Amino acid sequence: MTFIHRVRRAVVVMVTGAVVVFGALSTPIVVGALTPAAAQISEDAQIALEQYGSWRPHPRFGNVWVPHRVPPDWRPYENGQWVYTDEWGWYWVSDDVEANWGWVVYHYGRWAFEPGIGWFWVPGDEWAPAWVNWRYGDEYVGWAPLPPDELVESYQVQPAFWMFVPGRYMAAPRVRTYIVPVYRRTVLLRGTRVVNRTVFVHGARLAVNPGISPAYIARVSGAPVATYSVRPRVFAATQGVTGAVQVRRDELRAPGGRRGPAGPGALPGAGPPRLGAISVQRTNTVIQPSAAATAPQPLGKNEPGQLGTHPPRAAQGPAPSTSTPPASPQQSGAPSQPSALQRQTPSGQQTPPKRPPPPGQVPSAGLPSTTPPGPAPLRQEHRERPPPGGPPSQPNIVRPIPPQVPSGTPPPQLRQVQPPPQPAPPQRQVLPSPQVAPPPQRQVQPPQPSQPRQVQAPPVAHAPPPAAARAPAPPPRKPPPKPGEKPEEKK
Repeated sequence: MTFIHRVRRAVVVMVTGAVVVFGALSTPIVVGALTPAAAQISEDAQIALEQYGSWRPHPRFGNVWVPHRVPPDWRPYENGQWVYTDEWGWYWVSDDVEANWGWVVYHYGRWAFEPGIGWFWVPGDEWAPAWVNWRYGDEYVGWAPLPPDELVESYQVQPAFWMFVPGRYMAAPRVRTYIVPVYRRTVLLRGTRVVNRTVFVHGARLAVNPGISPAYIARVSGAPVATYSVRPRVFAATQGVTGAVQVRRDELRAPGGRRGPAGPGALPGAGPPRLGAISVQRTNTVIQPSAAATAPQPLGKNEPGQLGTHPPRAAQGPAPSTSTPPASPQQSGAPSQPSALQRQTPSGQQTPPKRPPPPGQVPSAGLPSTTPPGPAPLRQEHRERPPPGGPPSQPNIVRPIPPQVPSGTPPPQLRQVQPPPQPAPPQRQVLPSPQVAPPPQRQVQPPQPSQPRQVQAPPVAHAPPPAAARAPAPPPRKPPPKPGEKPEEKK
Protein backbone atom coordinates (compact mmCIF):
# COMPACT_ATOMS: atom_id res chain seq x y z
CA MET A 1 0.00 0.00 0.00
CA THR A 2 2.83 2.31 0.76
CA PHE A 3 4.25 1.80 -2.70
CA ILE A 4 0.89 2.51 -4.30
CA HIS A 5 0.54 5.78 -2.36
CA ARG A 6 3.97 6.84 -3.45
CA VAL A 7 3.15 6.17 -7.08
CA ARG A 8 -0.04 8.19 -6.82
CA ARG A 9 1.79 11.12 -5.25
CA ALA A 10 4.40 11.02 -8.00
CA VAL A 11 1.71 11.05 -10.66
CA VAL A 12 -0.07 14.02 -9.04
CA VAL A 13 3.19 15.95 -8.82
CA MET A 14 3.99 15.26 -12.46
CA VAL A 15 0.55 16.32 -13.63
CA THR A 16 0.67 19.50 -11.54
CA GLY A 17 4.11 20.36 -12.87
CA ALA A 18 2.96 19.80 -16.46
CA VAL A 19 -0.02 22.12 -15.96
CA VAL A 20 2.17 24.84 -14.48
CA VAL A 21 4.72 24.55 -17.29
CA PHE A 22 2.03 24.59 -19.94
CA GLY A 23 0.43 27.70 -18.42
CA ALA A 24 3.74 29.48 -18.23
CA LEU A 25 4.55 28.69 -21.84
CA SER A 26 1.12 29.62 -23.19
CA THR A 27 0.96 33.05 -21.54
CA PRO A 28 3.64 34.75 -23.65
CA ILE A 29 2.17 33.20 -26.78
CA VAL A 30 -1.22 34.83 -26.15
CA VAL A 31 0.32 38.20 -25.39
CA GLY A 32 2.60 38.02 -28.40
CA ALA A 33 -0.36 37.28 -30.69
CA LEU A 34 -1.67 40.81 -30.32
CA THR A 35 -0.95 43.04 -33.29
CA PRO A 36 0.67 46.45 -32.70
CA ALA A 37 -2.62 48.19 -33.55
CA ALA A 38 -4.61 46.02 -31.12
CA ALA A 39 -2.05 46.59 -28.35
CA GLN A 40 -2.12 50.34 -28.94
CA ILE A 41 -5.94 50.44 -28.85
CA SER A 42 -5.94 48.43 -25.62
CA GLU A 43 -3.50 50.87 -23.99
CA ASP A 44 -5.42 53.88 -25.30
CA ALA A 45 -8.67 52.44 -23.93
CA GLN A 46 -7.15 52.08 -20.45
CA ILE A 47 -6.07 55.73 -20.47
CA ALA A 48 -9.40 56.95 -21.86
CA LEU A 49 -11.55 55.05 -19.32
CA GLU A 50 -9.50 55.14 -16.12
CA GLN A 51 -11.09 58.40 -14.95
CA TYR A 52 -14.66 57.17 -15.54
CA GLY A 53 -14.45 53.74 -13.92
CA SER A 54 -12.14 51.10 -12.51
CA TRP A 55 -10.07 48.37 -14.15
CA ARG A 56 -10.30 44.98 -12.49
CA PRO A 57 -8.58 41.66 -13.24
CA HIS A 58 -10.95 38.93 -14.40
CA PRO A 59 -9.96 35.25 -14.38
CA ARG A 60 -11.52 34.67 -17.80
CA PHE A 61 -11.23 37.92 -19.75
CA GLY A 62 -8.20 39.64 -18.25
CA ASN A 63 -8.51 43.30 -17.28
CA VAL A 64 -12.12 44.52 -17.56
CA TRP A 65 -13.63 47.95 -16.97
CA VAL A 66 -16.55 48.72 -14.61
CA PRO A 67 -18.24 52.16 -14.83
CA HIS A 68 -18.46 54.34 -11.72
CA ARG A 69 -21.66 55.59 -10.05
CA VAL A 70 -24.30 54.01 -12.25
CA PRO A 71 -27.76 52.96 -10.92
CA PRO A 72 -28.20 49.34 -9.76
CA ASP A 73 -30.56 48.56 -12.67
CA TRP A 74 -28.29 50.24 -15.21
CA ARG A 75 -27.67 48.48 -18.54
CA PRO A 76 -25.54 49.31 -21.58
CA TYR A 77 -27.30 50.76 -24.66
CA GLU A 78 -30.08 52.28 -22.57
CA ASN A 79 -29.30 56.01 -22.30
CA GLY A 80 -29.16 57.20 -25.88
CA GLN A 81 -30.80 57.05 -29.29
CA TRP A 82 -30.74 54.88 -32.39
CA VAL A 83 -30.06 56.76 -35.66
CA TYR A 84 -29.86 55.17 -39.08
CA THR A 85 -26.85 55.87 -41.32
CA ASP A 86 -26.29 54.78 -44.89
CA GLU A 87 -22.64 54.10 -44.06
CA TRP A 88 -22.94 51.60 -41.14
CA GLY A 89 -26.64 50.97 -40.48
CA TRP A 90 -28.01 51.67 -36.98
CA TYR A 91 -25.64 53.80 -34.90
CA TRP A 92 -25.93 54.26 -31.13
CA VAL A 93 -25.65 57.87 -29.96
CA SER A 94 -24.95 58.17 -26.21
CA ASP A 95 -26.68 60.73 -24.03
CA ASP A 96 -24.61 63.50 -22.49
CA VAL A 97 -24.25 61.66 -19.17
CA GLU A 98 -22.33 58.87 -20.90
CA ALA A 99 -20.81 60.71 -23.87
CA ASN A 100 -17.33 61.03 -22.30
CA TRP A 101 -16.81 57.27 -22.21
CA GLY A 102 -19.67 55.94 -24.36
CA TRP A 103 -17.71 56.55 -27.58
CA VAL A 104 -15.32 53.80 -26.40
CA VAL A 105 -17.43 51.12 -24.68
CA TYR A 106 -20.40 51.24 -27.12
CA HIS A 107 -18.27 51.00 -30.26
CA TYR A 108 -15.34 48.80 -29.17
CA GLY A 109 -15.29 45.53 -27.24
CA ARG A 110 -18.14 43.53 -25.64
CA TRP A 111 -20.26 43.60 -22.47
CA ALA A 112 -20.80 40.83 -19.91
CA PHE A 113 -22.63 40.50 -16.60
CA GLU A 114 -21.81 38.78 -13.30
CA PRO A 115 -23.76 39.12 -10.04
CA GLY A 116 -20.74 40.08 -7.96
CA ILE A 117 -19.48 42.71 -10.42
CA GLY A 118 -22.49 43.78 -12.44
CA TRP A 119 -22.02 44.87 -16.06
CA PHE A 120 -18.38 45.09 -17.12
CA TRP A 121 -16.72 45.93 -20.42
CA VAL A 122 -14.26 43.55 -22.14
CA PRO A 123 -11.77 45.47 -24.34
CA GLY A 124 -11.67 44.91 -28.09
CA ASP A 125 -9.97 46.56 -31.07
CA GLU A 126 -12.71 46.20 -33.73
CA TRP A 127 -14.96 49.23 -34.24
CA ALA A 128 -18.71 49.07 -34.91
CA PRO A 129 -21.66 51.49 -34.81
CA ALA A 130 -23.04 49.25 -32.01
CA TRP A 131 -22.36 45.73 -30.72
CA VAL A 132 -25.85 44.29 -30.10
CA ASN A 133 -28.22 41.41 -30.87
CA TRP A 134 -31.69 42.16 -32.26
CA ARG A 135 -35.07 40.51 -31.59
CA TYR A 136 -38.46 41.11 -33.17
CA GLY A 137 -42.03 39.83 -32.75
CA ASP A 138 -45.51 41.01 -31.85
CA GLU A 139 -44.60 44.50 -33.14
CA TYR A 140 -41.88 44.85 -30.51
CA VAL A 141 -38.21 45.44 -31.15
CA GLY A 142 -35.58 44.31 -28.66
CA TRP A 143 -31.80 44.63 -28.39
CA ALA A 144 -29.18 43.41 -25.94
CA PRO A 145 -25.43 44.05 -25.53
CA LEU A 146 -23.40 41.53 -27.49
CA PRO A 147 -21.24 39.48 -25.06
CA PRO A 148 -18.00 37.67 -25.91
CA ASP A 149 -18.51 34.93 -28.48
CA GLU A 150 -18.53 32.06 -26.00
CA LEU A 151 -21.46 33.61 -24.08
CA VAL A 152 -23.73 34.63 -26.97
CA GLU A 153 -25.94 31.54 -26.92
CA SER A 154 -26.58 31.69 -23.17
CA TYR A 155 -27.17 35.46 -23.03
CA GLN A 156 -29.79 35.62 -25.74
CA VAL A 157 -32.27 33.67 -23.61
CA GLN A 158 -31.91 35.86 -20.47
CA PRO A 159 -34.81 38.36 -20.19
CA ALA A 160 -32.88 40.70 -17.89
CA PHE A 161 -30.31 41.38 -20.61
CA TRP A 162 -32.85 42.64 -23.15
CA MET A 163 -34.62 45.96 -23.68
CA PHE A 164 -37.88 46.12 -25.64
CA VAL A 165 -39.80 49.03 -27.17
CA PRO A 166 -42.75 49.14 -29.56
CA GLY A 167 -41.43 49.19 -33.12
CA ARG A 168 -42.85 52.65 -33.83
CA TYR A 169 -40.62 54.16 -31.11
CA MET A 170 -37.35 52.53 -32.00
CA ALA A 171 -35.87 55.64 -33.69
CA ALA A 172 -37.36 58.09 -31.17
CA PRO A 173 -35.06 60.46 -29.24
CA ARG A 174 -34.35 59.32 -25.67
CA VAL A 175 -35.58 55.82 -26.41
CA ARG A 176 -35.31 54.92 -22.74
CA THR A 177 -38.69 56.61 -22.19
CA TYR A 178 -40.40 53.87 -24.22
CA ILE A 179 -38.60 50.79 -22.82
CA VAL A 180 -41.11 48.35 -21.35
CA PRO A 181 -40.87 47.48 -17.62
CA VAL A 182 -38.78 44.57 -16.43
CA TYR A 183 -41.74 42.38 -15.44
CA ARG A 184 -42.95 42.29 -19.09
CA ARG A 185 -39.63 41.24 -20.59
CA THR A 186 -40.11 37.55 -19.88
CA VAL A 187 -43.35 37.53 -21.87
CA LEU A 188 -41.83 39.53 -24.72
CA LEU A 189 -38.81 37.27 -24.84
CA ARG A 190 -41.07 34.28 -25.52
CA GLY A 191 -42.94 36.14 -28.28
CA THR A 192 -39.85 37.39 -30.11
CA ARG A 193 -37.01 35.78 -32.02
CA VAL A 194 -33.40 36.76 -32.70
CA VAL A 195 -33.49 38.30 -36.18
CA ASN A 196 -30.07 39.93 -36.58
CA ARG A 197 -26.79 40.93 -34.97
CA THR A 198 -23.73 43.03 -35.72
CA VAL A 199 -21.95 41.83 -38.88
CA PHE A 200 -18.19 41.88 -39.38
CA VAL A 201 -16.90 43.47 -42.59
CA HIS A 202 -14.70 41.04 -44.48
CA GLY A 203 -11.08 42.18 -44.73
CA ALA A 204 -11.45 45.04 -42.22
CA ARG A 205 -11.33 45.42 -38.46
CA LEU A 206 -14.78 46.95 -38.27
CA ALA A 207 -18.40 45.85 -38.43
CA VAL A 208 -21.79 47.18 -39.52
CA ASN A 209 -25.14 47.01 -37.78
CA PRO A 210 -28.00 46.39 -40.27
CA GLY A 211 -30.37 45.46 -37.45
CA ILE A 212 -34.01 45.65 -38.49
CA SER A 213 -34.73 47.19 -41.88
CA PRO A 214 -35.53 50.92 -41.55
CA ALA A 215 -38.16 50.50 -44.28
CA TYR A 216 -40.02 48.08 -42.03
CA ILE A 217 -39.68 50.40 -39.04
CA ALA A 218 -41.19 53.17 -41.20
CA ARG A 219 -44.06 50.84 -42.16
CA VAL A 220 -44.76 49.89 -38.53
CA SER A 221 -44.56 53.46 -37.26
CA GLY A 222 -46.47 54.93 -40.20
CA ALA A 223 -43.94 57.75 -40.50
CA PRO A 224 -40.74 58.17 -42.51
CA VAL A 225 -37.42 57.31 -40.85
CA ALA A 226 -34.80 60.04 -41.04
CA THR A 227 -31.20 59.24 -41.95
CA TYR A 228 -28.14 60.79 -40.38
CA SER A 229 -24.55 61.57 -41.21
CA VAL A 230 -22.22 60.75 -38.31
CA ARG A 231 -18.56 61.55 -37.72
CA PRO A 232 -17.63 59.16 -34.90
CA ARG A 233 -14.68 59.42 -32.54
CA VAL A 234 -12.11 56.61 -32.86
CA PHE A 235 -8.64 55.78 -31.60
CA ALA A 236 -5.67 56.81 -33.73
CA ALA A 237 -4.85 53.16 -34.59
CA THR A 238 -8.34 52.49 -36.00
CA GLN A 239 -8.46 52.46 -39.78
CA GLY A 240 -11.28 52.27 -42.32
CA VAL A 241 -13.95 54.33 -40.51
CA THR A 242 -15.07 56.94 -43.03
CA GLY A 243 -15.04 60.54 -41.78
CA ALA A 244 -14.01 59.57 -38.24
CA VAL A 245 -12.34 61.96 -35.78
CA GLN A 246 -9.13 60.27 -34.63
CA VAL A 247 -7.99 60.79 -31.04
CA ARG A 248 -4.30 60.65 -30.15
CA ARG A 249 -3.00 59.32 -26.87
CA ASP A 250 -1.86 62.72 -25.60
CA GLU A 251 -5.45 63.97 -26.01
CA LEU A 252 -6.95 61.26 -23.81
CA ARG A 253 -5.76 62.63 -20.48
CA ALA A 254 -7.73 65.20 -18.52
CA PRO A 255 -6.57 68.86 -18.68
CA GLY A 256 -3.70 69.54 -16.26
CA GLY A 257 -3.20 65.85 -15.52
CA ARG A 258 -6.21 65.76 -13.15
CA ARG A 259 -7.87 62.44 -12.40
CA GLY A 260 -11.33 61.62 -11.22
CA PRO A 261 -14.62 60.22 -12.50
CA ALA A 262 -16.83 62.43 -14.65
CA GLY A 263 -20.56 62.52 -14.94
CA PRO A 264 -22.88 62.16 -11.92
CA GLY A 265 -20.93 62.51 -8.66
CA ALA A 266 -17.74 63.76 -10.31
CA LEU A 267 -14.96 64.99 -8.09
CA PRO A 268 -14.55 68.78 -7.78
CA GLY A 269 -11.99 70.21 -10.17
CA ALA A 270 -11.99 67.14 -12.45
CA GLY A 271 -12.99 67.55 -16.04
CA PRO A 272 -13.09 65.51 -19.24
CA PRO A 273 -10.31 65.83 -21.80
CA ARG A 274 -10.88 68.07 -24.77
CA LEU A 275 -11.47 65.68 -27.63
CA GLY A 276 -12.74 66.15 -31.15
CA ALA A 277 -16.50 66.59 -31.17
CA ILE A 278 -18.73 63.79 -32.44
CA SER A 279 -20.92 65.10 -35.26
CA VAL A 280 -24.45 63.70 -35.73
CA GLN A 281 -26.38 65.60 -38.40
CA ARG A 282 -29.69 64.82 -40.01
CA THR A 283 -29.67 64.55 -43.80
CA ASN A 284 -32.35 65.42 -46.34
CA THR A 285 -32.92 61.74 -47.14
CA VAL A 286 -35.82 59.96 -45.46
CA ILE A 287 -37.05 56.37 -45.76
CA GLN A 288 -40.75 56.35 -46.56
CA PRO A 289 -43.17 53.66 -45.34
CA SER A 290 -43.61 50.88 -47.86
CA ALA A 291 -46.09 48.02 -47.91
CA ALA A 292 -43.44 45.91 -49.68
CA ALA A 293 -41.22 45.90 -46.57
CA THR A 294 -41.52 42.50 -44.90
CA ALA A 295 -40.96 41.56 -41.27
CA PRO A 296 -37.47 40.30 -40.39
CA GLN A 297 -37.00 36.54 -40.38
CA PRO A 298 -35.49 34.65 -37.40
CA LEU A 299 -31.86 33.61 -37.56
CA GLY A 300 -30.94 29.95 -37.36
CA LYS A 301 -28.85 28.51 -34.59
CA ASN A 302 -25.27 29.87 -34.75
CA GLU A 303 -26.22 31.76 -37.91
CA PRO A 304 -24.33 35.06 -38.38
CA GLY A 305 -26.03 38.38 -38.89
CA GLN A 306 -27.57 39.30 -42.23
CA LEU A 307 -26.80 42.39 -44.30
CA GLY A 308 -30.30 42.54 -45.80
CA THR A 309 -31.39 43.66 -49.25
CA HIS A 310 -29.74 47.08 -48.84
CA PRO A 311 -26.40 46.51 -47.08
CA PRO A 312 -24.70 49.48 -45.42
CA ARG A 313 -22.19 51.24 -47.60
CA ALA A 314 -19.20 50.13 -45.51
CA ALA A 315 -20.05 46.48 -46.24
CA GLN A 316 -20.27 46.99 -50.00
CA GLY A 317 -16.56 47.64 -50.51
CA PRO A 318 -14.86 50.80 -51.77
CA ALA A 319 -16.89 52.95 -54.10
CA PRO A 320 -15.63 53.62 -57.56
CA SER A 321 -13.49 56.69 -57.92
CA THR A 322 -15.32 59.69 -59.51
CA SER A 323 -12.06 61.29 -60.56
CA THR A 324 -11.20 58.53 -63.10
CA PRO A 325 -11.18 60.11 -66.57
CA PRO A 326 -13.50 58.57 -69.14
CA ALA A 327 -12.03 55.99 -71.45
CA SER A 328 -10.74 57.27 -74.77
CA PRO A 329 -12.42 56.12 -78.00
CA GLN A 330 -9.40 53.94 -78.74
CA GLN A 331 -9.78 52.15 -75.37
CA SER A 332 -13.55 51.78 -75.50
CA GLY A 333 -13.59 50.55 -79.10
CA ALA A 334 -15.85 53.35 -80.34
CA PRO A 335 -14.88 55.06 -83.62
CA SER A 336 -13.02 58.23 -82.85
CA GLN A 337 -14.21 61.51 -84.31
CA PRO A 338 -11.53 63.85 -85.63
CA SER A 339 -11.03 66.78 -83.35
CA ALA A 340 -10.37 70.32 -84.43
CA LEU A 341 -6.65 69.74 -84.10
CA GLN A 342 -6.83 66.55 -86.11
CA ARG A 343 -8.69 68.26 -88.91
CA GLN A 344 -5.99 70.86 -89.36
CA THR A 345 -3.36 70.16 -92.02
CA PRO A 346 0.21 71.26 -91.28
CA SER A 347 1.78 73.68 -93.72
CA GLY A 348 3.75 72.05 -96.51
CA GLN A 349 1.47 69.00 -96.70
CA GLN A 350 -1.25 68.40 -99.24
CA THR A 351 -4.80 67.49 -98.37
CA PRO A 352 -6.26 64.90 -100.73
CA PRO A 353 -9.51 66.08 -102.35
CA LYS A 354 -12.70 64.26 -101.60
CA ARG A 355 -13.52 63.81 -105.36
CA PRO A 356 -11.82 64.73 -108.65
CA PRO A 357 -12.87 67.96 -110.34
CA PRO A 358 -15.53 67.70 -113.05
CA PRO A 359 -14.44 67.57 -116.71
CA GLY A 360 -13.57 70.90 -118.15
CA GLN A 361 -12.54 72.42 -114.84
CA VAL A 362 -9.29 72.61 -112.98
CA PRO A 363 -8.63 73.13 -109.25
CA SER A 364 -8.43 76.62 -107.85
CA ALA A 365 -5.10 78.35 -108.24
CA GLY A 366 -4.96 79.15 -104.53
CA LEU A 367 -5.07 75.48 -103.44
CA PRO A 368 -2.48 72.80 -104.07
CA SER A 369 -3.56 69.84 -106.12
CA THR A 370 -2.54 66.25 -105.89
CA THR A 371 -3.77 65.34 -109.41
CA PRO A 372 -0.74 64.12 -111.38
CA PRO A 373 -0.09 66.02 -114.60
CA GLY A 374 -1.56 64.03 -117.47
CA PRO A 375 -0.29 63.84 -121.01
CA ALA A 376 -3.08 66.11 -122.25
CA PRO A 377 -3.40 69.50 -120.57
CA LEU A 378 -6.76 71.09 -120.23
CA ARG A 379 -7.67 73.79 -122.69
CA GLN A 380 -8.61 77.28 -121.81
CA GLU A 381 -10.33 79.53 -124.28
CA HIS A 382 -8.63 82.86 -124.88
CA ARG A 383 -9.98 85.76 -126.93
CA GLU A 384 -7.60 87.83 -129.03
CA ARG A 385 -8.22 91.15 -130.53
CA PRO A 386 -8.62 91.21 -134.31
CA PRO A 387 -5.68 92.72 -136.21
CA PRO A 388 -6.07 96.32 -137.30
CA GLY A 389 -8.07 96.67 -140.42
CA GLY A 390 -9.34 93.15 -140.32
CA PRO A 391 -12.94 92.23 -140.73
CA PRO A 392 -14.92 92.50 -137.51
CA SER A 393 -16.58 89.16 -138.20
CA GLN A 394 -13.37 87.17 -137.75
CA PRO A 395 -14.04 84.26 -135.36
CA ASN A 396 -12.27 83.91 -132.06
CA ILE A 397 -9.23 81.71 -132.08
CA VAL A 398 -9.13 79.01 -129.42
CA ARG A 399 -5.55 78.53 -128.36
CA PRO A 400 -4.60 75.73 -125.97
CA ILE A 401 -2.46 76.86 -123.04
CA PRO A 402 0.53 74.66 -122.38
CA PRO A 403 1.16 73.53 -118.77
CA GLN A 404 3.58 75.45 -116.62
CA VAL A 405 6.91 73.76 -116.64
CA PRO A 406 8.93 74.13 -113.39
CA SER A 407 12.52 75.15 -113.75
CA GLY A 408 14.82 72.22 -114.25
CA THR A 409 12.03 69.88 -115.39
CA PRO A 410 11.71 68.78 -119.03
CA PRO A 411 8.43 69.83 -120.61
CA PRO A 412 5.83 67.10 -120.86
CA GLN A 413 4.67 65.74 -124.18
CA LEU A 414 1.70 67.44 -125.72
CA ARG A 415 -1.19 65.58 -127.16
CA GLN A 416 -2.39 65.82 -130.73
CA VAL A 417 -5.59 67.79 -131.23
CA GLN A 418 -8.04 65.64 -133.10
CA PRO A 419 -9.94 67.43 -135.87
CA PRO A 420 -13.72 67.41 -135.84
CA PRO A 421 -15.59 65.20 -138.28
CA GLN A 422 -16.20 68.16 -140.61
CA PRO A 423 -13.57 69.17 -143.17
CA ALA A 424 -10.91 71.11 -141.43
CA PRO A 425 -7.40 72.25 -142.02
CA PRO A 426 -4.75 69.62 -141.46
CA GLN A 427 -3.95 68.91 -137.84
CA ARG A 428 -0.85 70.55 -136.55
CA GLN A 429 1.21 69.80 -133.53
CA VAL A 430 0.79 72.29 -130.76
CA LEU A 431 4.08 73.80 -129.77
CA PRO A 432 4.71 75.36 -126.40
CA SER A 433 4.25 79.06 -126.33
CA PRO A 434 7.23 81.19 -125.45
CA GLN A 435 5.08 83.26 -123.16
CA VAL A 436 4.67 82.16 -119.58
CA ALA A 437 1.04 81.21 -119.25
CA PRO A 438 -0.99 80.69 -116.07
CA PRO A 439 -0.63 77.24 -114.56
CA PRO A 440 -2.87 74.58 -116.10
CA GLN A 441 -4.19 73.70 -112.67
CA ARG A 442 -6.07 76.93 -112.32
CA GLN A 443 -9.80 76.69 -112.11
CA VAL A 444 -11.75 79.06 -114.30
CA GLN A 445 -14.41 80.69 -112.19
CA PRO A 446 -17.46 82.63 -113.38
CA PRO A 447 -16.76 86.21 -114.39
CA GLN A 448 -15.51 88.02 -111.33
CA PRO A 449 -13.22 90.96 -110.80
CA SER A 450 -9.57 90.02 -111.28
CA GLN A 451 -10.45 86.44 -112.35
CA PRO A 452 -10.77 84.97 -115.87
CA ARG A 453 -14.18 83.92 -117.00
CA GLN A 454 -14.88 80.35 -117.97
CA VAL A 455 -16.52 80.10 -121.35
CA GLN A 456 -18.32 77.02 -122.47
CA ALA A 457 -17.25 75.76 -125.84
CA PRO A 458 -19.91 76.11 -128.58
CA PRO A 459 -21.48 73.01 -130.12
CA VAL A 460 -19.25 71.06 -132.42
CA ALA A 461 -21.48 71.64 -135.46
CA HIS A 462 -21.09 75.41 -135.35
CA ALA A 463 -17.69 75.71 -133.72
CA PRO A 464 -14.78 76.69 -135.86
CA PRO A 465 -12.13 74.04 -136.31
CA PRO A 466 -9.45 74.05 -133.62
CA ALA A 467 -6.42 76.00 -134.65
CA ALA A 468 -2.77 75.52 -133.83
CA ALA A 469 -0.69 77.87 -131.78
CA ARG A 470 -0.09 80.01 -134.93
CA ALA A 471 -3.19 79.92 -137.16
CA PRO A 472 -2.76 80.70 -140.93
CA ALA A 473 -3.87 84.06 -142.18
CA PRO A 474 -7.38 84.14 -143.63
CA PRO A 475 -7.59 83.80 -147.45
CA PRO A 476 -7.83 87.11 -149.32
CA ARG A 477 -11.21 88.16 -150.37
CA LYS A 478 -11.95 88.44 -154.06
CA PRO A 479 -12.64 91.93 -155.32
CA PRO A 480 -16.21 92.68 -156.15
CA PRO A 481 -17.24 92.07 -159.81
CA LYS A 482 -16.83 94.90 -162.19
CA PRO A 483 -19.80 96.46 -163.77
CA GLY A 484 -21.12 94.26 -166.51
CA GLU A 485 -19.55 91.08 -165.19
CA LYS A 486 -21.59 88.31 -163.77
CA PRO A 487 -20.76 87.20 -160.27
CA GLU A 488 -19.19 83.83 -159.97
CA GLU A 489 -21.67 81.19 -159.07
CA LYS A 490 -21.11 79.21 -156.01
CA LYS A 491 -20.47 75.56 -156.49
